[in-house]
Amino acid sequence: MSTWSIATWNVNSLKVRLPNVLRFVDETKPDVLCLQETRVSEAAFPRAPFEQRGYHLATVGTGGYAGVAIASLDPIAEIVSGIITFQEDKAPGRRLLGRVGTRWVDTVYVPTRTKIGKAAFLDALRADHDDRFAADAEVVLAGDFNICFDERDYASPKLISDPDVHPGRPEDLAFRRLVGGRFADCFRRVEEGGGHFTWFPNATWAMKRNYGMRLDYIFASRSLAGRTVDATHDRSVMALPKPSDHVPVLVRFNV
Repeated sequence: MSTWSIATWNVNSLKVRLPNVLRFVDETKPDVLCLQETRVSEAAFPRAPFEQRGYHLATVGTGGYAGVAIASLDPIAEIVSGIITFQEDKAPGRRLLGRVGTRWVDTVYVPTRTKIGKAAFLDALRADHDDRFAADAEVVLAGDFNICFDERDYASPKLISDPDVHPGRPEDLAFRRLVGGRFADCFRRVEEGGGHFTWFPNATWAMKRNYGMRLDYIFASRSLAGRTVDATHDRSVMALPKPSDHVPVLVRFNV
């Protein structure tokens, strides 16, 4: 049986992290790579090194803020940028959807702050999926969601806002509405324990003490999630020069 792999990574400026991203691609060779917070415009996106490695690209962003991209070894079709019912004044670049073969890949960079509309974004995304996809569609939803799903996903309650209310804040409830009944958390298919984080503060001691949060997820429609082979957080990238504050998540499926 063959496998199909997808990775997601908030690179926190592709211009700065490009060597690290290319090294990760060369070492892991994912079939699909989703990037968030690229902070580059579509015109300035460094397409050549990805294309030289056989990847097709879809990108959206205006530069300096947000920005998402999909790189795929197979062509990307029926590309959708943004969510019609969610508008942000500052800049586009929070959602990019495309069909890769018979599967759909949706990558998102969920707003960090609630005043930007975190809960509204998540609810708009769920409504878009309900309108767009049949129950049996194979869909992967990957990205930086800027939310810890439950207490296993943070090292300390000091890292999140209103910990006494979590997971009952409006954005928590919207997160559950987004995934409920449609998606499964691929990482949780293989690892139920806590202490597995994808974001770390910019401090030398944070990684050593495993002081972080799990903010980056790969969700899949339930039939596809049931074929998850493995799901990993690649912490080795934190040892590279000028690392992002996030690490990649990589999932492989039997197909």
